[in-house]
Amino acid sequence: EEGESVVLGYVAPWDPASLLSLERHAEQLTHVAADWFTLTGVDATLNEEASDKVRLLCVRNGIGFLPILRNLDGSDWQPEAVESLAKGSPTERAAFIDRLISRLPPGSTGVLVEWSQLDPASKKEVAGLLGEMASRLHAAGKQLWFTVPTGNDFDSFDLDAISQSADRLVASLYDENSEPDDPGPLASRDWFQGWLKTMMVYGQPSQWVISLGSYGYDWRKGTKIVEEVGFTDAMARAAIAGVEPVRGIDCAEDSPEFNYLEGSEHGPEHELWFLD
Repeated sequence: EEGESVVLGYVAPWDPASLLSLERHAEQLTHVAADWFTLTGVDATLNEEASDKVRLLCVRNGIGFLPILRNLDGSDWQPEAVESLAKGSPTERAAFIDRLISRLPPGSTGVLVEWSQLDPASKKEVAGLLGEMASRLHAAGKQLWFTVPTGNDFDSFDLDAISQSADRLVASLYDENSEPDDPGPLASRDWFQGWLKTMMVYGQPSQWVISLGSYGYDWRKGTKIVEEVGFTDAMARAAIAGVEPVRGIDCAEDSPEFNYLEGSEHGPEHELWFLD
């Protein structure tokens, strides 16, 4: 509804700490999103991996549940899955939307779309597909939420058109640095404010949900290895390395970080940036 406040939480169904956090903070949340659907291959196959524990916790606590729909196969984004569907025949698109709606889990509010690495040349068709999804979902009493990415992915979407059909736009304001070779802040203040301004041009302010990260990246220097860690893991690594949160962690840019040596004092050096 217009004007209602929205507090969206992301839950990692495979992480017991995440489920526990959902139970503890249920009364503070209005909506929860969790992995559920993936769209893969040029034949745009809709795959499903149910997160029933999360869904049931939401239903029991009266929280709106949003299964996420990604174009992800394992850890590989599959732009061709979305593009072939968007450029396919109206019959193919309608059949896909039928499948999606018929498989929406009981008690769900709608679906949260999170697509990545699409070709900007398919902008118009992708916005058309999302428009068709939205009108069919609305007819079924469900909502379409759309994740707006930063970086190169931002230019892959026609946000003027998408904001006309999506109920909510979720600004994912994290992952400023995530590549193996560039340790750095995950959401520095200037970067955050810059993307916020860029995005707020589209749609209505009431449509937007601002999404913050609560995780870290641990870069192992000189090896091109970067590992994603939870906030609790980041704190545990700081404790093991004897880094004092107050003195040893640098928060100058609002994106805290610390360095530590693995194992002995001769072990490889790590640089860990995180969001709290």
